[in-house]
Amino acid sequence: MEKIIIALVSLFWIVNANAEPPSNSIFWLNSVWLRHDGEKIKLKDLGSGPTIISMVFLGCRYSCPLTIQDMRVIDEKLQKIAASPYKMILISIDPDRDTPEAMRKFMKERKLDSARWILISSSSKNVRELAAALGYNYKKDEAMDFAHSMLTWIFDKNGVKQFTREARKQSVDETVAAFKKIRDSTP
Repeated sequence: MEKIIIALVSLFWIVNANAEPPSNSIFWLNSVWLRHDGEKIKLKDLGSGPTIISMVFLGCRYSCPLTIQDMRVIDEKLQKIAASPYKMILISIDPDRDTPEAMRKFMKERKLDSARWILISSSSKNVRELAAALGYNYKKDEAMDFAHSMLTWIFDKNGVKQFTREARKQSVDETVAAFKKIRDSTP
């Protein structure tokens, strides 16, 4: 009997490990990304639980610091209520300047815990592809700055967007409530 149970559990893991993501998942994007620690990943590698994502550039002096501060507050609130792991992801829209070294320095200066926080970047083409999939708009100007959307998303473990926070229209508490709802509805 024990061997049958072990075989069934093993089969369950094999089937689920090879399961394709839903059609509306960002995990279908097959691009390679570079983490702050230099590790190469694909977006599907982020899929172990709920994930909160924003697209930013580290040299921003205007809206990105507000977005990142709101994400920090969300993270503080989630640490008090989240029994299961989650990730806070910052995706750079400035791959020329936001190198792994710059991302590590940014994390250290802002004391972002690498157990939850991940900064990633990729080629301009891959960043543009993801931005288009998410409905995120940005444009580099003559001063090498960016005009960009101010969005934060919550994704489920399958890479499906479940909640969008637009330009601070939704409060941090609304975002935390959305996270709880997504976490609680995920088997």
